[in-house]
Amino acid sequence: MSSVDVLWRRADGTGHDACSLTRSDAGWQVHGATVWAHDRKPAWLSYHMTSDQAWNVQAARLRGIVGGAPVDLSIRRRADGLWGMNGRGLPGSESADDLELCVTPACRLFTLRRAMGRPGDEVDLQTVSLHRENWGLQPMARTLRRVDATHWRLTDPDGQDQAMAVDQYGFATECDEIWFREVTD
Repeated sequence: MSSVDVLWRRADGTGHDACSLTRSDAGWQVHGATVWAHDRKPAWLSYHMTSDQAWNVQAARLRGIVGGAPVDLSIRRRADGLWGMNGRGLPGSESADDLELCVTPACRLFTLRRAMGRPGDEVDLQTVSLHRENWGLQPMARTLRRVDATHWRLTDPDGQDQAMAVDQYGFATECDEIWFREVTD
């Protein structure tokens, strides 16, 4: 595999996301960009996520404009195990194995690739989630269950349930009834 390219559209018609998955000597990289309407204004972000060979996310970078304001975030797993953003550590994040970006279905690829078990298997996840409301990181516990060969469910502690259909690479073909894949190369 030299690269896999994906294009998604939002079900509400307000945006698209496109990315490429490539392999590097250190692991895996996803480069992409997403555009959508935010408070009736155009919003866009470019993103870059890197992982090791075992699909453990090591870092992410997001840049763009949302609501007329610039966004420039650098998120990285530090040597002490804490996740940090723009140089500041997030206390309580050392047990988090996953990073979820609120702006793209591509971020779940890494988790799904590591959890490719059999239908019926469940995995308890400790994640660090980026929230669009305040562009802050927050630790979060979740449960990921493989329903069948191509379907997964992600459940938050408050019971919020998100459904995903995925392809052979681990990319979502349908995500939370919000994102739908249009093209894969």
